[in-house]
Amino acid sequence: MAAFSTWSCRVLAVLGLAVALTVGACTTGTLDAPAGAGVGRRAPNLTLESLDSRQISLADYAGQVVLLNFWATWCPPCKEEIPAIERAYEAHRDDGFMVLGINDGEALEVVQTFASELGITYPVLIDRRGEVAAQYRRRGLPLTLIVDRDGVIQVRHEGYLTAGQLDKYLSGLLH
Repeated sequence: MAAFSTWSCRVLAVLGLAVALTVGACTTGTLDAPAGAGVGRRAPNLTLESLDSRQISLADYAGQVVLLNFWATWCPPCKEEIPAIERAYEAHRDDGFMVLGINDGEALEVVQTFASELGITYPVLIDRRGEVAAQYRRRGLPLTLIVDRDGVIQVRHEGYLTAGQLDKYLSGLLH
């Protein structure tokens, strides 16, 4: 009986590996990528209210490269990286590049003042209940994700993002 059990386990292991390889081979294309918050996954759609009370969705920018930047006014590295993100947005928005700044649920007036002081011109959204942060598995701030024209996450950068890193990430996606 033990020999049969060992043989059965081996057969099941081989079959399981075959199924896993087959499923993996079917989901490697960008259009077939499963949804999720990691690199190589289709970015989950999000809809949040902007500072000017518009409902903005990631789906509104289908076919563009979209940078999602999760931040808060009380976060020093967030404040330091925003000018580089703004410069990249200004330089590449005519190339099909969009930035969505996602604030960590702070008061509207606080976020408006902060955005104005930093000269942010891209849409700033407020994640009031933290649902989008949870959906994207945000563990800390800042968090930056870059979604390609097919809606697949190509970059997940946790922590401070330098201008050089941003330029490197965008170079292969915008041309």
